[in-house]
Amino acid sequence: MCFSFVFVRSSPRFCKTSNPATRPAAATYDCTNYCGTWVASDSGCSNTCGTGSITRSYVCSTGVANQCNPAAQPATEYPSCTTYCGSWVASDSGCSNSCGAGFITRSYICNTGVDSQCDPGTRPATTYPTCATYCGAWVASDSTCSNTCGAGSITRSYVCSTGNSANW
Repeated sequence: MCFSFVFVRSSPRFCKTSNPATRPAAATYDCTNYCGTWVASDSGCSNTCGTGSITRSYVCSTGVANQCNPAAQPATEYPSCTTYCGSWVASDSGCSNSCGAGFITRSYICNTGVDSQCDPGTRPATTYPTCATYCGAWVASDSTCSNTCGAGSITRSYVCSTGNSANW
């Protein structure tokens, strides 16, 4: 359609080319208005215990795939994931002193035997509780008879064989 300078519809004879044979034919063009957006849809972790991956695909927010622009659809991703299936249990060392007071080292290990299968954020801190190892034996020591002639009494006392009664 041709227009004059005052934007009034004019007759085709005022067009640059007024030959009707050179007039372009009317045409219909396809167009698409995409009304949806792509949203992530994640599968569950591929491993029920330990490290695995999820499948992250993208679906159109409207539920109809052709209502989202296919050129804008993100590629499927496979990010890693971790599922913790174990729990931390205490593991104590022996007493640090073979005779008397000392300490033990209490650390924590995963009950599955694989530390990566327990959540590291919930692992208790290593502690060092006190302990005592008793290494002596009680030895009897008798006094002499209280009377040198006739009936009397003997006093029996006990001492630690290490010489320190705290180590009994």
